[in-house]
Amino acid sequence: RLNINTCNWNLNKSTGDTLPTNTFFLNLKDNADCLLNKMKSKTRYNIKLSHRKGVQVKEYGIEQLENWTNLYKETAIRNNMAVYNQDYFYPILERIGTNKNKNFRTSLLMADIDNEFIAGMILILSKERGTYLYGASSSKNKNFMGSYAVQWEAIQLAKKFGCKEYDMFGAAPN
Repeated sequence: RLNINTCNWNLNKSTGDTLPTNTFFLNLKDNADCLLNKMKSKTRYNIKLSHRKGVQVKEYGIEQLENWTNLYKETAIRNNMAVYNQDYFYPILERIGTNKNKNFRTSLLMADIDNEFIAGMILILSKERGTYLYGASSSKNKNFMGSYAVQWEAIQLAKKFGCKEYDMFGAAPN
């Protein structure tokens, strides 16, 4: 048996964080109109604009893993983040549609315009909280506001699932 008190671990803080250091929780007790009204006017505008421009957000299974990963890699490179390959996301997404537990669900949301994916998200739903785990967007067609459409769909899905709050998971403190 290892006695951790006698070990010299020589641990140091990593030079970078792989997980966000801050988050923001959205209370989901209000109806959709109230939630929208509490958002900044520019956020409301962008959500509505995405719908006017014909952005479609759908929930997909593991069959879209490659498309998701391509969007994620583009986002990671653009934002100077760690780039993960498809194998990294497979364990997170492999149980989509097969999880019989009604208290937990993994969801892959993808936004498209004219059959081209422009944004996506991995969403984790639990009984208490919906968590925006990973997000991705294309550099092309940013004017369609696909990320806003995906985020709004995720909030509504979390509310429908019965979550009490929505975790933005990585929102800046200000």
